[in-house]
Amino acid sequence: AVALSGAFSGSSKTQATDEPAHPPASRPSPPRVHTVVVSKTQIGAARSIREGLERAKPGSRVEVREDWEEAVDVNPSWFSTADVTLVGAAPGGKRVTWRPTVGVVPDKPWLVFQSGGGLRIENFAFDAASPDGKVLCKIGPLVNGSATTLTGCEFRRFPEAAVVLSHTWNGPAPVVVEKCRFFQESWPDPNPDS
Repeated sequence: AVALSGAFSGSSKTQATDEPAHPPASRPSPPRVHTVVVSKTQIGAARSIREGLERAKPGSRVEVREDWEEAVDVNPSWFSTADVTLVGAAPGGKRVTWRPTVGVVPDKPWLVFQSGGGLRIENFAFDAASPDGKVLCKIGPLVNGSATTLTGCEFRRFPEAAVVLSHTWNGPAPVVVEKCRFFQESWPDPNPDS
């Protein structure tokens, strides 16, 4: 505390303290985010990204914590992805490498996100890993006008197209691509003598 003196309505002494006149209002703690873990080894975790998305609720965070192989078709008629964040959450904040499963149908994308609105996909390295197919990832059709966002992702070794955008229903539904990198590699000719 600091003592002050001066000419305040007479020559009385006034004492100031370090304490505020009114105690600060307590700040509410941030709301808990419903988190679904996708892991091959963790007890109680979803065993596939699709299962993780099926368990998600609006506002959930689905964390894939290790490199992954799976072909996924996210369709809003099967489950909602409203305001869901699908994130690669490898130790140390590294990107999770996501590859297709063996036997992906040629000429079909192995990742299809038909979002019901607000799906956010972040911190993955999508690696086509083989020349099968022409498209790595298809986004759309999108419904309900909410954005699908890809952020902090890499697209590697995609055959002809890394991301293909499809039509939208019920008005505009933006696709936001931010801080993503694309690395296309040429594949060896399977018939070099022809």
